[in-house]
Amino acid sequence: MSLARSPSTFGNGRCRWYDATTSTLIASFMAVTNKPNRCVTHPNVIRAEIHSLESNDHTDWSDFVAHESPDPYDVFGWFHVTIGANDIDGGNDFQVCVSTPRAVNRAKVSGSVPGILVDRFDAQSIQTAVHDRVTAIKAHTWDQFVDELRTFMRWEYDGMAGT
Repeated sequence: MSLARSPSTFGNGRCRWYDATTSTLIASFMAVTNKPNRCVTHPNVIRAEIHSLESNDHTDWSDFVAHESPDPYDVFGWFHVTIGANDIDGGNDFQVCVSTPRAVNRAKVSGSVPGILVDRFDAQSIQTAVHDRVTAIKAHTWDQFVDELRTFMRWEYDGMAGT
């Protein structure tokens, strides 16, 4: 394999290393230099984005929004979240229990452990809380990132050999 560095930093401050024969992206790094068109290889911190967020109890997000709880301060529920690195298509699937403080004990009795607490159980609060928890994680590898997510979410590969 022959490595080639991208000729300059990009608008987002990244440098990229490619396999020169196949043009396959090998690594992406933050540019740590004040000299234009020059990349210094400093390992990038993995950043992730949420590709989808759906309520397990509704057909889709708009159905969840349309069926607000009668008491949005005393509710818990499970959500399916697809999360991937921000510069890669695709992602891994996770399940997360979201609860209000008043509903935590009921969630625990049902066998659920809330991974994210919200003051009010509504679409905007849940989207914001999940987004904030996911984007606050910083790791140098995807495996480290997943390990952090697994502290408050269930991963699609939990329980399989080698995980």
